[in-house]
Amino acid sequence: SSLPTATITPATTTTFCQGGSVVLNANTGTGLAYQWKLNGNNITGATSSSYTANASGSYTVVVTNANSCSLTSTATLVTVNSLPISTITPASTTTFCQGGSVVLNASTGAGLTYQWKKDGSNLSGATAPSYSANTSGSYTVVVTNTSSCSATSAATVVTVNALPTATITPATTTTFCQGGSVVLNANTGSGLTYQWKLNGNNITGATNANYSANASGSYTVVVTNASTCSAT
Repeated sequence: SSLPTATITPATTTTFCQGGSVVLNANTGTGLAYQWKLNGNNITGATSSSYTANASGSYTVVVTNANSCSLTSTATLVTVNSLPISTITPASTTTFCQGGSVVLNASTGAGLTYQWKKDGSNLSGATAPSYSANTSGSYTVVVTNTSSCSATSAATVVTVNALPTATITPATTTTFCQGGSVVLNANTGSGLTYQWKLNGNNITGATNANYSANASGSYTVVVTNASTCSAT
């Protein structure tokens, strides 16, 4: 009795990144049976005319015809390249006041390249192993290795709290004779706290929204909001 034909035709490339796969197709015909092998060992349950390979190795298929004659195909080599590690380690707190920033450090290694993203969109020019974030958002980094395999990190959320407004409105003229005074009014709002200063030095106990000034000098007020962000 004659032997069957035994060939493997990959549906796509046989070299790919971890998480991918390739369908290996054996020749088909009436009365044929199949047994797929990986590195010479039977793959349990792999008895269809095609097999989806997702691991590296040497794949063959044994084709048996209706006369119980068998032939083993030549091998098809599948190469699965590993993904890089992709993590973000912030250098400092990721919640801070407007005007601050945090350096986000990606995992490093030989031959790696980087693309930082904010809220899922590429950050133009952000291709270094670290990125200095100064706006609120969800940051990720895509790390690619020399096999052109990429992995996206888990997101790091950066929260930038707004500064309060800080203004002084004098109730009356700020030039007057000794014995007089002027009420200085800071801006008001929910959750604000105050510290008045004279010539850059804190005025003890001057923590209200207004201050009655009776001495010459340069007055400022530090306004702090509920996020503990301050403006002078």
